[in-house]
Amino acid sequence: MHVVRSNTFETNSSSIHSITVARSKMGTITTNERFTDVFPITENNIVVGVGQFIIDFVVLHDMKNVLSYIYTATYLIYGRKHKKYLRKINKLLKKKLGIKITWLKPKKFEAQIDHVEELKSWLVDLFNDDDLLLDTILYGCVTIDNDLMGVHTSSHTEKTVSENYYDFRKGHK
Repeated sequence: MHVVRSNTFETNSSSIHSITVARSKMGTITTNERFTDVFPITENNIVVGVGQFIIDFVVLHDMKNVLSYIYTATYLIYGRKHKKYLRKINKLLKKKLGIKITWLKPKKFEAQIDHVEELKSWLVDLFNDDDLLLDTILYGCVTIDNDLMGVHTSSHTEKTVSENYYDFRKGHK
């Protein structure tokens, strides 16, 4: 007997990506306070390229690597329109932190994220909320895992939002 399932997307991929952001309320800093008094910056110019974020277990929790993950997802999902989103990041970081980002031009096949299309709703949230975007860049933690390694159980795309944190997970069912 054969079982045929319709309207079901299945993959043998076991990669899971989890993006967790502590909400800092950085957007509430008054004009009398300098943002850099709250968040000390050691670099004024950061060079960021795309990356290959695939099955290996890795935790990205520093600004440069989180920016690289955002750049890679934006580049892969929005194609030629990705520069519009990079300009938004540039403007926000320049205004809040006085940081200039230099985005390296991706080389062919250099940008990779497993099942990147599942990140589109995350990017929509990110670019529609400046506070979330800034919190993600400064305090975000991206965990890339393979559930076959036994670190996490299998997952699917889900989002949890509260006043204190934002959590987005993508993976397989």
